[in-house]
Amino acid sequence: FKPGASVYLEAFLKDGSVKPFGIECTASWMKNTPEGSLVGLQFGELDDASLQRLNAVLQHLQDKQE
Repeated sequence: FKPGASVYLEAFLKDGSVKPFGIECTASWMKNTPEGSLVGLQFGELDDASLQRLNAVLQHLQDKQE
């Protein structure tokens, strides 16, 4: 990915606890590492339903870390 490239991101949880959602993003940076490439993404606008699903995914991930 090069900075400025359009990227469609789809997020979901393997356990199916949150309905998948997609969002248009823009690549803001890219870095090659020995493990692979890292890409920074800037999210586009989310509708209310997608925002709620994103918050649920983030909450789920936070709960798993605690």
